[in-house]
Amino acid sequence: MYPRLLLKTGRSQALTATTFWGGRMEIVVPEAVSTQIFRYGFFEEDVCLFLLKSLRPGMVCVDVGAHFGFFTLLASELVGPEGRVVTLEPMPETFARLARNVAEHRSCDNITPLQSAAYSVDTTLTFRDYGPVYSAFNSAFGARLRSGRRSCGEVRVAARTCDDLVGALGLPRVDLIKIDAESSELHVVRGAQRTIARFRPRIVVEVGDFDLPGVASSRELVQSLLALGYRAYERSQFDLTPHVPRATYDYGNLLFVG
Repeated sequence: MYPRLLLKTGRSQALTATTFWGGRMEIVVPEAVSTQIFRYGFFEEDVCLFLLKSLRPGMVCVDVGAHFGFFTLLASELVGPEGRVVTLEPMPETFARLARNVAEHRSCDNITPLQSAAYSVDTTLTFRDYGPVYSAFNSAFGARLRSGRRSCGEVRVAARTCDDLVGALGLPRVDLIKIDAESSELHVVRGAQRTIARFRPRIVVEVGDFDLPGVASSRELVQSLLALGYRAYERSQFDLTPHVPRATYDYGNLLFVG
């Protein structure tokens, strides 16, 4: 009831939540992702399953669109001290909370947080900023909000390709890329072509068609990865099942295996 009360009164509060693996992280209720973690210790069970099925000690994970760092912290736990997690979040206020979670709640010193967007080219993007309670919807494109809520402001952010970041950081391998980029997913994939060709990482990507101007359809995104020789999977109960491409997509996440 507490997140609902805060939402109705137009207030928010930073809290510390316990994750399903016994970790801790700072959240902000009644923000939607935070509320799920506050109530259940997790969110997006499909992405949780994909990471649990894919990451092992010593692996390298790139988390594109990390938000407050839930999946960053989970990946850190799974790859362990011999592994590495590179986590990207472009929005200043959101990144500050991500950085605190990395500093205070990581299980080991294996996370590199970067305040940057991932994109198809190195550039500067203008992001719509919806404030802390709607921070999961911050985007360089139109918002996936059905409420019609207007932007609180705009923020200019640096954007780099995954290929350039992997080279600049000297990563010896990339085993998994998680992409939650609020309608920029295909741009992120296009900026990771060399990384994909060299390492064949597993790719976890968000799908969903919201009829936003200038945004590629999820079918186009799926087909672009299938054309690279990947196989698509979706969650089925507590396991993976082959995914059959659709004409249109509701919100969800898919796992691509090369």
